Amino acid sequence: MSDQQEIKKNVTQGLKWVTAGQGLNYLFQFVVWAILARLLPPTSFGALSVAMVFANLAIVFNELGMSSAIVQRKELEPRHLNAPFWICICIGVLFVLAAVSASPLIALYFKNQTITALVIIIAGKYFVDSFGIVHEATLKRALAFRKLAIIDIWSNLVYSTVTLTLVISGFGIVAVGWGYLASSVVRVTQLWGRSSFRPRFTIDKEGFLDLFQYGRNILGFKVINYFTGNLDVVLIGKYLGTATLGFYSLSSLLANFPRQKLSLIISNIAFPAFSRMQDDLEEVRQGYLKIIRCAAVINFPILIGLMLLAPQFITLVYSDKWLPIVTPLRILCVSGICFSLTTFIGTVFEAVGRPDYSLKYCLISLGGVIIAIFSGKKYGLVGVTSALAVYAVVMNIIGQIMVKKVIHLGLRKYLKALVPAVIASLAMAGGIAVLIWVQANIITLPNLWFVLQSIVAGAGFYAYSLFIFNRQTYREITELIHKLTRRGE
Repeated sequence: MSDQQEIKKNVTQGLKWVTAGQGLNYLFQFVVWAILARLLPPTSFGALSVAMVFANLAIVFNELGMSSAIVQRKELEPRHLNAPFWICICIGVLFVLAAVSASPLIALYFKNQTITALVIIIAGKYFVDSFGIVHEATLKRALAFRKLAIIDIWSNLVYSTVTLTLVISGFGIVAVGWGYLASSVVRVTQLWGRSSFRPRFTIDKEGFLDLFQYGRNILGFKVINYFTGNLDVVLIGKYLGTATLGFYSLSSLLANFPRQKLSLIISNIAFPAFSRMQDDLEEVRQGYLKIIRCAAVINFPILIGLMLLAPQFITLVYSDKWLPIVTPLRILCVSGICFSLTTFIGTVFEAVGRPDYSLKYCLISLGGVIIAIFSGKKYGLVGVTSALAVYAVVMNIIGQIMVKKVIHLGLRKYLKALVPAVIASLAMAGGIAVLIWVQANIITLPNLWFVLQSIVAGAGFYAYSLFIFNRQTYREITELIHKLTRRGE
């Protein structure tokens, strides 16, 4: 079997395990967040969002970009791994000390004392995580997605159990922090058990520099991306209040579900796979088009369906008190559609050894999000979300222009890859729109049955349209589903 065939086989098996694992994990998270939304007020979610802004600093600096360097590097020796491990530990300690010092000030700034405990507990989670960063990178490099999927399932099961137990016991939103911490302990323990790497008390300077030369661009990207991804939370929390921030947080979570969850399933597999074939740009181009087509076919109908069924879905899952998020959610679904595709831009840049393009893209994105938020905030939450939707469309166009420069992929081929999902999604939207009209004017079903009926009928409309208008893509998806569901390794 050739190297390319071996990579494709590992990617298929990896997609199978990651999809199964993430599917269960998202089910856990969906149930947990639905219960939390019914038990806790929007201000609690606003406090959690603020705490996560600070906690996300750990993700920026926890390994100085060397985790990606470990996965991407063609030749990797044991001497390359010790320095990143000990650096991660030191950064974890510094982060906990910073959290203890800064948490009272953050709580004072946003006028919510719950933030203090959340920041400290979540900082503890990232300190624990620092012990497993290198182990996880070695497993990704080896395409050991089965092991990683099992680890994720167990850690998310622990998170869900601890969080729900504590919130029902009256701990409030702080229960989420303890759930995160408990899941990290389980995750790191399993990473050590499933990875062969064992750190030594030595640091090879040349090995560190080999990785950091690549990782510094990743670090720069992560620093800028941190500000890009968290500026909205800070400004909305400060100028519109933590209650409005709570509404925004939930609507953003739902609209960005494909980017943060489903697209990352593909991205986590694509990065090590593309890294293996980085010298063959034709293979990278074909692989990129395939994952774009696959992501669009999966994500577009989910977000368009959510946009149409937002009032019924919110009432059913989260209760009437969350109905103010319907309009922002619908607007943010436009952003979600764009971001579900731009997720792969950085993957391509980094895999072919051009993380500098990731850095450039993120700099442009930072400027765009600043302009969007400041131009929209005077019109409230609807104004901010509308401006962010425009920003998302523009960044998608800019991102694909940059991809063209790096791997010489024409924009026509990129747009052609999206056509099947667009046509099928529009046909599905027409069918759901008819059902909504019937529900409002002829037969009124209970909300639960209407939502279930719409989901089943929408899926049918979508699959049939995909089969009629683009049978090649339909065959690709059905073959992928067959590979994911068949038994065996």
